[in-house]
Amino acid sequence: MINLYGKSLKRQEFMKYVGDVTQIAGAKRLEIVEGNGKGVQVIEVKTGTGFKFTVVPDRGMDIAAASYKGVPISFMSKTGITSPFSFEEAGFGFFRGFYAGLLTTCGFTYMGPPCEDEGKKLGLHGRASSLIAENVSIIQGWQGDDYVIEIQGETKQAVFFGENITLKRKIRTSLGSNTLQVYDVIENQGFNPEPFMLLYHCNFGYPVLSETAHIEAEFLSSEPRDEEAKKGIDSFNYFEKPIHGYKEQVFFHKVQPDQENMAKVAIKNDQLDFAVFLKYQTTNLPLLTQWKQMGEADYALGLEPSSTYPFGRDELRRTGQLEYIQPFEKKEFILEIGIE
Repeated sequence: MINLYGKSLKRQEFMKYVGDVTQIAGAKRLEIVEGNGKGVQVIEVKTGTGFKFTVVPDRGMDIAAASYKGVPISFMSKTGITSPFSFEEAGFGFFRGFYAGLLTTCGFTYMGPPCEDEGKKLGLHGRASSLIAENVSIIQGWQGDDYVIEIQGETKQAVFFGENITLKRKIRTSLGSNTLQVYDVIENQGFNPEPFMLLYHCNFGYPVLSETAHIEAEFLSSEPRDEEAKKGIDSFNYFEKPIHGYKEQVFFHKVQPDQENMAKVAIKNDQLDFAVFLKYQTTNLPLLTQWKQMGEADYALGLEPSSTYPFGRDELRRTGQLEYIQPFEKKEFILEIGIE
């Protein structure tokens, strides 16, 4: 059943009003034709409610801009969408292509700050967001009285004499929906155990984020990352106007899951008539990292479900917290982002 524009309609009733569903909703492929993102393939999706988002197969099947009824939801950094071929792995080179967007995937064998682990120099947040997807497909059509839109694709992080990690991602929404779901299956297709670190960098920006916004969730615990974050631990869920020279504050949260092991956190702003929520399955994503950045032109909120703490891989190894994915083991992850 389609609930849209004040009507609840079955398929045949709905189709009496339109010549083609793309009048209202659907997904289409586009290509960026100039600038630092020249040649990058994107898929634009609209659901008919005013909910729109852009999937980027050439950047890890991540999600760039998103909006609701013309109001931006995601934070887009000053880099804009950049080509995966300009990815800089060393040190903090990741930032030169970090357009942020609604979702940037960080991992798979490392994420967090640059470090050196067992003789390997590892950059910020891993390679996942720079991988180019293959077997990309748009599957959209009627399933009973629901018009479903699915985008699927696969990426591979592989190296000779090294790891062979694959991601199969499905992003799903439907006609009349204000939400999207991300279903990931990550598999070690190699014959050796590999370090495993995964973080979903979900980024929200103005006007959803402003000095009149706040976070709501059933927090079980909250802790600051460092001395800078300690200064803001009592107000981590509230925000300020853009501040010159602001130093980022990072907090680690545990959120109470529901009976289906889904935890929910929402961003509410008194000046808007809607809120944005993020839900994630805590089975494999037990930690929620919050990145609070109130800087001028870098004004962003990151809500980041993760498999482990986003410390350097060397530190996790040293403290015995480093997790592994075994040969041919599959790990599954679920996210949902939407409007209420």
